Amino acid sequence: MIDRVARFAPAFTHRYFWSLLCFFLSKKNPRLTHKLREIEGKTFLFDITGVTYHYAFTVREGMLKPQPAENCSKPDVILRAKPSLFLNLIANRIDFDQAFFSRKLKIERDLETALYLKNVL
Repeated sequence: MIDRVARFAPAFTHRYFWSLLCFFLSKKNPRLTHKLREIEGKTFLFDITGVTYHYAFTVREGMLKPQPAENCSKPDVILRAKPSLFLNLIANRIDFDQAFFSRKLKIERDLETALYLKNVL
């Protein structure tokens, strides 16, 4: 159901969700800022299957800053999955490694940076 809702949600809903996610992650883990400085300047593209709007995060000043994918010319890491899988990963209902090895989550480009982000979050 989440996959269907995400497919038809307007762009402003997606922007609001990604901004809220960044805020939630920074409040959930106060040491996140210090740890993210290790990958300063890295960009992560979230390619959400079945959804028109894709977003990227760039690490700046130890924070995840969301931006539309159109502004991201060459991401360091590309993560591909259904909307429901991303939500379950964020909520810790599904293990990142389990999603990756079951091929529900696809990772392209810099795997080391993707694993660093996984361990930080």
